[in-house]
Amino acid sequence: MDTRVVTVVLNEPNLSRLLLSDQTAVLENEFATVVLRILNRLYPSCHVIRFAPTVVNEGVPWKPDLALIARDLSYWFVIEVEIGTHSLEKHVIPQVIGLRDGIYDLSTVDLISKSTGIPSDNIAAFVKFVPRYVAVISNVESDVWNEKLRANNVQFISIAEFTQKAGPGAFLVTGLLQTAERSLGFGQVFANQQVIRLAAQDCWKEGEYEILDDTGVSTWLCKLQDRVVWLYKRRGLILQPDRAWVQFIAHENKLLSLKRL
Repeated sequence: MDTRVVTVVLNEPNLSRLLLSDQTAVLENEFATVVLRILNRLYPSCHVIRFAPTVVNEGVPWKPDLALIARDLSYWFVIEVEIGTHSLEKHVIPQVIGLRDGIYDLSTVDLISKSTGIPSDNIAAFVKFVPRYVAVISNVESDVWNEKLRANNVQFISIAEFTQKAGPGAFLVTGLLQTAERSLGFGQVFANQQVIRLAAQDCWKEGEYEILDDTGVSTWLCKLQDRVVWLYKRRGLILQPDRAWVQFIAHENKLLSLKRL
């Protein structure tokens, strides 16, 4: 029988020795508060909020625990906080599939707007079109959980707490929230001028971009003027209808693509 004890030693003058806390004694609501604090520290470019709208999938309602939302509104995570003693197959996987595939209605918009201070008009488009990911955060590390959740396109992070008799404790975070796609904003087509206009964002710089649209990959030029981004092809035509709205997506392979809304 393997009786190894996981120990964390802090690199400080006294080399404090910390021991893993009893993982079966953790209460889910208390652990959710810990997760909220840690995510705020690890992802400062994001809003981390309590998030429990009713998400309906195939007639069944589900409620997540938290949401992590990029401050530039380029992506977001719906997060389910789970204790390691819960059943993966009977409880966790059905829950996250519901959150992955379910419908996020107008209550979601109001909740995010009130929690972040972002106008609801902006949040409505965000909820509908911006890449959304689902993640489980547990107090117990598990290769089985990691493999089975990722097989369902759900990410997994564990956060273990360590304590000492006197002095501060520590947390061991295993895993990282990752995005395959990010939204670079929404633009409107001006077909007569063969340009697309977007509101300026830090992600856009003057220069050239390789962008995939319905006609294939081509070189686009980006110009910035008075907080406006203008995009147009070096060669070729923009075949989107006049005044149509489009979205630009950045993929993990660094390719940009244009999607008509």
